[in-house]
Amino acid sequence: MPETPIATQTVPAHVPAHLVWCYDFATDPLFEKDPLEAQLALTKGAPEIFFSPLRGGFWVLTRFADIRDASRQPEIFSNYPAMIPAAVGRTRKMAPIEIDPPELDRYRMTLGPALAPPKAKAMEGEVRRIAGALLEGLAALGRADFVERFSSKLPVRLFLKLVDVPESEADKLHALHRQMTWAPDVDDRAAAGMALERYYTGLVAARREALGDDLISGYLRAQPEGGPFSFEDVVDATFQLFVAGLDTVTNSLSLSWRYLAENPSAQQAIRDNPSIIPAAADELLRYTSLISSTRTLTQDYVFRGVQMRMGDRVLMPLRLANRDAEVFEDGDVVRFDRKANAHLAFGSGPHRCLGSHLARVEMIVALEEWFARVPQFALDPADPPIGHGGHALGLGRLPLIWAH
Repeated sequence: MPETPIATQTVPAHVPAHLVWCYDFATDPLFEKDPLEAQLALTKGAPEIFFSPLRGGFWVLTRFADIRDASRQPEIFSNYPAMIPAAVGRTRKMAPIEIDPPELDRYRMTLGPALAPPKAKAMEGEVRRIAGALLEGLAALGRADFVERFSSKLPVRLFLKLVDVPESEADKLHALHRQMTWAPDVDDRAAAGMALERYYTGLVAARREALGDDLISGYLRAQPEGGPFSFEDVVDATFQLFVAGLDTVTNSLSLSWRYLAENPSAQQAIRDNPSIIPAAADELLRYTSLISSTRTLTQDYVFRGVQMRMGDRVLMPLRLANRDAEVFEDGDVVRFDRKANAHLAFGSGPHRCLGSHLARVEMIVALEEWFARVPQFALDPADPPIGHGGHALGLGRLPLIWAH
């Protein structure tokens, strides 16, 4: 069954006409050519806070301070539901992404120590081993689809290490995730999502009988305030770890490599001085910020002079925040020498990404290992990239070429 086009909805009575701006963040055809540029083009000229009547209607915040402050007020801007429009058919909140404080604290206190900076740093050797194996022999080929060959596979293999699952499972999980994300038929995507949920249900059930030293066992063993996590909560949390890690890291890498492919001078700057890679990684994370977070008003509230009503949905595109001229000088330009790069690529507030430290390690190691092996590269003029919109902007294909 093909996806139904999104129809324009009636604008609620409390929304002033001058704040209405149609923005389809998911299916506009512009996203296929270049997701980052599409987002800017589709919001260019819009009010700083506007209301899109598509997908049931939602507010959009575009300024750094607005997105930061809304993210830090979960008592007003709830994380539930996590999608626009809300997922159909679920009977419970998806933990932990749809859980607000104080209940959220139980999850973050359990998972946080395992993903803290020292733990992320300790994973560097494993990230480097995986990246090196994926890149083995690549330079001699002279071409590759970066998404298929590298960016979508690195986070899958690292996730399996974190949950103590054999790396031989990687191709199966990668294929299911790709079907869930990219299959043209809605039913096929749903079937892949259900298959993944069944997989993780079985995994958690087996792990419950034989605890180890991994993230799933950590959840099962935990005794946080309020009691242990339910079986369903651990399944949800495991599924979220998988999907969030894959979507964010895969697309951050892919969008960053597209930028590098289109900007030979940026490649050369890294080759001339590899010591800039950590700063370059952080700047690329800022520039390619791909997540559009969502919130829901828990009460009637006036935010920055705009009347919002209980139940209103809110979209917060983090890349728009990270190019705000009041915070970032030349925010539309990649500058590897940028100082005080306090961006929102990983969000803000109680739902700030717990995996941010590991994601930085993955980006840094990927740059180091790639540039140590592959010469100057460019987009394949005969096979252009294919992008997508949604809550996570990204690329489904990124064919690259280089001399060999």
